[in-house]
Amino acid sequence: MNKYVKHREDWRPFAPSILAEAADEYLCDPVVAPYMVQTFDVEPEKIAEIPAVVHPGDYTTRPQLVTRDHNPQYHQVIDYFEDITDIPVLLNTSFNDNGEPIVNTPADAISAFFSMGLDALVLEDVIVEKSALASH
Repeated sequence: MNKYVKHREDWRPFAPSILAEAADEYLCDPVVAPYMVQTFDVEPEKIAEIPAVVHPGDYTTRPQLVTRDHNPQYHQVIDYFEDITDIPVLLNTSFNDNGEPIVNTPADAISAFFSMGLDALVLEDVIVEKSALASH
């Protein structure tokens, strides 16, 4: 992700989105954290399971704890991922390339999509895939 998508140093960790009901399993002493503004120690036995979202220097993470009430669609996505992988955690990062502002409009999203190493872009109910575009 760092090399092909974000174009930044390899050591820089990403933040996770975690189903709130699984927070105790992954975080030490979690509290309500709907936004990625608080850091928590990661449970030692879970570090190897989610290394991309753990800071290598101090084994902390800056999660978004997702509840069904606060964000039902995103909760459903993470829940589905857990059904497939047994891991209720997704990597979450800002949608911008290194040195660029955060995407703010659909036009920004499309521009960033083509300049970053992304395979697909979801805008509302539309999925755009580079492989599909290349074949037409």
